[in-house]
Amino acid sequence: MSHFSAVGGARAILKAATDLFANTGYDSASLAEIANRAGVCKANIFHHFASKESLYLEVVKAASRADEEYAKTLLGESCPVTEKLRRLARFRLQYMLDHRSESLLACREMSDDGRSSVRHLARDVLQRNFRLLMALFEQGRSSGEFREDIDPAVTSLTLVAAQDFYFRFHGTLGEFDETRHCADPVRYADAIVDLMLDGISAPRAACTVRSKRRRRASVPL
Repeated sequence: MSHFSAVGGARAILKAATDLFANTGYDSASLAEIANRAGVCKANIFHHFASKESLYLEVVKAASRADEEYAKTLLGESCPVTEKLRRLARFRLQYMLDHRSESLLACREMSDDGRSSVRHLARDVLQRNFRLLMALFEQGRSSGEFREDIDPAVTSLTLVAAQDFYFRFHGTLGEFDETRHCADPVRYADAIVDLMLDGISAPRAACTVRSKRRRRASVPL
């Protein structure tokens, strides 16, 4: 077997395994089916991967690599952290749309339904990416761009949850007049980041004025 055919065979196996693991889960995916989808014999899988577990780990690593590399690059740049956050949010949403199986696999592992027998393998990889996102919010706190009292873990979970929701339901968003504008990934990503950065509370002074107006309006004549 030539080097090029070996590389091509491994890629075909990874692609088939990613699709099957994402749609059926680890326990339900068989090596025979993976080999069939990849167009190789089952023995060829073991030529590239020591076991089903090692194949799964490689699939998870490959699915997370682009996100990890992009986050690391952003952390090392000198631009404002708010800009980094906006760029990361846009990148992640577009990547999720362009790589459905990889994203579905990550969602499966993060959900309560993703209780495969090798979940511990995926957990370490996904946790590493989550910590990179937390590091971005920590960086914002250190630079003074974000409030010191924010919880990086909760803030990161908020962004991840918003992205997961979009990935699962973006098709439905375009079906309703009220949410049609949210179907655009860039617009959605920017809106979520704006909401995280600005919050929904009005400035304190404006809140005080409105509160006084409400009290005056409630006084009986």
